[in-house]
Amino acid sequence: MARTEGNLVRQAQSGAGLRDNEGAVWQVIWPTDYTARDDGGRLVVLDGAGTVIAHEGDRVEIGGQDVGGGTWLGCGGMKVMTP
Repeated sequence: MARTEGNLVRQAQSGAGLRDNEGAVWQVIWPTDYTARDDGGRLVVLDGAGTVIAHEGDRVEIGGQDVGGGTWLGCGGMKVMTP
């Protein structure tokens, strides 16, 4: 399984996407149990238990694979990277 990292941003198709180091925004197909919502004007991503695991602007790493067309198929979890 591959991994990618970027900054969590709003993205039209998937709600929450990733901005990579070159500035491109990737659509993320999130695992089924992940959700995103607005929390006081800031996007958050929640895991299957409803726990907030990342906030808009956080640098995150997501397991999965590039499926083409600027889309990342997420699987294997996500973690916030320390600055």
